Amino acid sequence: MTTRPFPAPVSFFLFLLLLPIGAVEGQEGGQLTFQDLMQVRQVRSPSISPDGDWVALAAVPDRGDGEVLVYSSDGQRHFAVPMGSGPVISDDSHWVAMRLEPSFEARETADRGDQPRPGMALLETETGDISRWEDVRSFGFSAGGGWLARLLHAPREEQVSREGAPAQEDSLEAGPRTRDNPGTTMILRELSSGAEVEIPNVARFAFDHSGDWIAYVVAEPQGEGDGIFVRQLDTNADPLGLGTGAFSRIESLEWWEHGPRLAWVLAEEDEDGEAGPGSLHLWDGGNTSMALSGSDLPDGWVLPAANDLNWSRDGERLFYGARPMNRSEEEKAADEGDAEEEEEPFDAFDLEAILEGREVDVWHTDDPLINPNQKRVWNRTQNRTFRGVYHMEAGRAQQLGDSLVQLQGIPENPRWALGTSDIRYRKESTWTGGAEDLYLMDMDSGERILIKEGFEGGGSAANSWIGVSGPSLDQSPGGRYVVWFDDDQWHLFDAEDGKTRILTEGTAAPFFDVDHDFPGSRGGQGLGGWLEEDRDVLIHDKYDLWKFPTDGGSPVNLTGGRGRSEGVVLRALNLDPDQEAFPASADVHLASFDEGDKSFGFFRTNLERGGLETLLDQEKKFRVLARADDADRVLFVREDYDEFPDVWVSDLSFGSMRKVSDVNPGLLERFDWGTSELVEWTSDDGVALQGVVIKPSDYDPNKRY
Repeated sequence: MTTRPFPAPVSFFLFLLLLPIGAVEGQEGGQLTFQDLMQVRQVRSPSISPDGDWVALAAVPDRGDGEVLVYSSDGQRHFAVPMGSGPVISDDSHWVAMRLEPSFEARETADRGDQPRPGMALLETETGDISRWEDVRSFGFSAGGGWLARLLHAPREEQVSREGAPAQEDSLEAGPRTRDNPGTTMILRELSSGAEVEIPNVARFAFDHSGDWIAYVVAEPQGEGDGIFVRQLDTNADPLGLGTGAFSRIESLEWWEHGPRLAWVLAEEDEDGEAGPGSLHLWDGGNTSMALSGSDLPDGWVLPAANDLNWSRDGERLFYGARPMNRSEEEKAADEGDAEEEEEPFDAFDLEAILEGREVDVWHTDDPLINPNQKRVWNRTQNRTFRGVYHMEAGRAQQLGDSLVQLQGIPENPRWALGTSDIRYRKESTWTGGAEDLYLMDMDSGERILIKEGFEGGGSAANSWIGVSGPSLDQSPGGRYVVWFDDDQWHLFDAEDGKTRILTEGTAAPFFDVDHDFPGSRGGQGLGGWLEEDRDVLIHDKYDLWKFPTDGGSPVNLTGGRGRSEGVVLRALNLDPDQEAFPASADVHLASFDEGDKSFGFFRTNLERGGLETLLDQEKKFRVLARADDADRVLFVREDYDEFPDVWVSDLSFGSMRKVSDVNPGLLERFDWGTSELVEWTSDDGVALQGVVIKPSDYDPNKRY
């Protein structure tokens, strides 16, 4: 048996979870207790500014009060805001906004129904000045960072008054109809001057992507001034009303990314404050139009007010969610249809009335879900929406998904959408883990093409080690190709000729999970991305990254087999979340995990030339968090058995690493932490094995423990 000091893979928090309480002694004889563990602060909501100059995060203990920490990337400045959480950095890096939590004591000791409310704070990074406000429900920056909107909670006395008021139908004289949850005050602040504008009765708001406009929904107590309004931020012009109506409900606002184009769903509230069927509306910067109404949907379907709207990047398509009426909506529609019928006389022997409200659970062997599971998912299933698409140029909608086939993601190509259906496999999923049929859907006609039956997917053990996992099913950015892993091989479907071929057949390296050791199908090692114009797809074997031409050309091992020969697992990283495909000659960063010494690192390859360049190879564990939008700077975590997982920054070559945070200063010095060792041995059946031994600092090899 051999031993050696053990670096990265025993993470700091994994050690804390596995550690018997009292096993680590303090320097003065004290032991590590549950109280100590509950005071260890963890990093939450880390982010880096677009220019890469500022890092913000929340340091949060298991029990107690957290704080927001803001650091300059050069290490020269550092600010702390007690009680802060969820920090957000403005696009111009001049401001950090955050939620201000009530104290832990206030939250723990408050009576039910009287919980303290959060506020917010605004930090100016140039000066360190902090502004604080109470009772803030939500907030947001405009694009560019010129404006801040904060939406307040209703004053306590107004809320109590509404909640304590008798129901209108119970009062002797019904007063004017009022809302239970009207909008509240929104305060719009110009950050450069500090000037503020108060707008009453706002239910929700959304800034556009240019920083020029804000849209907001007004919901007045009596419904008189309800509607949606847009306001140009850099002028003193009056807000423009886009659609009004008493007791209207608007919950979904979605701006197009590249211009003043806004979509929303408008519905009307009933007497109980419930939103009815909605309609889809558009504003193009000048005119307002109804794009979709209930009559444009399949029979018995509705467009719910609470919707998930998404523009395609080119603005040519708007995706929405629609669904069949749920049971309560069907009953309401039936009641409205029967409203004018004469009320039937009382019948003491009416079986329907006698049995009303009396229920029994019935399960059939053909039911795909057992009864407890059916009950658990009932409400979610009843209100689940299915994607449709509105084509802007044609001015018409096409329903894509339904209860049989669901859309996967938002396609950016104009023709094809990928859909899946698990209907045929729900029953057997109890013992098999489930499967899906794969479809390509024509977004113009709604036609569906079945391309694969019984797709199971699955990942690999190596992906779990390194913490980077590519998908086992994906559609190319251009929409023409679908790639999936099945039966130990990667398959490609070409929508132009309707044929499927096996990409990895005949390659020397296995692309399945060679470490798979339990019943069931073996998964793949994951995709690494696509090249522009759908020319190539990147696929991992256990160790290396390959480029497979979609036109049938020969594959290329971009990393030259070095991963396999050196026992290093390599996985492609896309550091730009807005990038759909890699340029043909781009450099691609790779995360690495060494099977031998368990160390992590970063490498780089070129998609045209191949090769493997070492960027960072240390006996530590690394995890990338984000890349600055407008700078070649990356935010990541470094940790080890004896190093807390703090936040670091570096350039893209990892040649100028700098530790940014220290959220638990002096933590390890307070305890006799001990050491870790990687232990290797051979099992009785000849298999090489590894393990980890955690030893106290005063470990005596001659002593039996």
